[in-house]
Amino acid sequence: MKTLKYIVIAVLIAIFSTGCMDTVKKEYYDAEADRYYYENKNYQEAAQNYKEAAQNGSSYAYYSLYEIYKYGKNGVSPNEEYADRMLKKAVDMKDYRAEYIYAMRFLYSVTPDYQKGIDLLESSAKKEYPYAYLELGYVYLYGLGVPSNRVKAIEYFRLANSFGLKTPNIDNLTLVATNKYSDLDKETIIELQKNLKKLGFYNSTIDGISGPMTRKAISDFQIYYGYEVSGRVSQEILNQTVRELQK
Repeated sequence: MKTLKYIVIAVLIAIFSTGCMDTVKKEYYDAEADRYYYENKNYQEAAQNYKEAAQNGSSYAYYSLYEIYKYGKNGVSPNEEYADRMLKKAVDMKDYRAEYIYAMRFLYSVTPDYQKGIDLLESSAKKEYPYAYLELGYVYLYGLGVPSNRVKAIEYFRLANSFGLKTPNIDNLTLVATNKYSDLDKETIIELQKNLKKLGFYNSTIDGISGPMTRKAISDFQIYYGYEVSGRVSQEILNQTVRELQK
C-alpha cells in the first residue's frame, strides 16, 4: 500500500515538473467555460472560467473572451479595449480564428497592410480554417496586395467549398474590375448596405458595390447574430438583416 502511495506521489511530482498540470488545468477550465456558455447560458461564469484557462495557456480561451467582450453577452458588458487585448493574445498564440479576424483588419482598414493580412490568412489556412480559404480566394480574385490570379483564387475557393462554404461559381468565375461579385443587383445591394449600417456593422459608402468592406460587414453581422459565416453578398444575407431589424 505504501509502495502505491509513493508511486502516486512520484507521478504527481512528474506531472508538476513537466508542466502537464497546466495542460490539465487549461482543458478543465475550457470545458467548464464551454458548459456554462453553451449549456447554461451563464456568460459570467463562462468568462471567469475562460480567464482561468487563458492563464494556463489556452488560445481558445483568449479568443472566446474576445467574442464575449467584443459584443457583450447577457450579464457581461461589452469592453472593446479588453476584447482587443484578448484577440491580440489569441493572435500571438496563433489561434486560427483570431488570425482570420486580425487579417480582415489589415486587409480592409483605411490604410491596409496587405502583406500582414495575407500572412495571417495563410497561417490560418494552414490550420484548415475554411473562412481563411474563402478570403484568400477573394484576395487573389481582386488582387489585394498581390497580382490578380484566377488560378489561385479558384484553388482557394475550391478548398472553401469543400467545407461547405458558398463561393463564387467557379465554372463562370471572371475577374471583375469593380471588385464585386454578387447574386444581387445594385439597388438590392444598396438596401443590404443600408440595413447593415442601421445594425451598426457597415460604416462605408452606400454605393451598391459588393466590395471587401461590405463582405467584412456581413461577416461581422453573421458572427454577432450567430449565423453561419459566409461573408458573401446574397439574398439570404439580405433576408437575415431584415429579420434582425424587425425584432
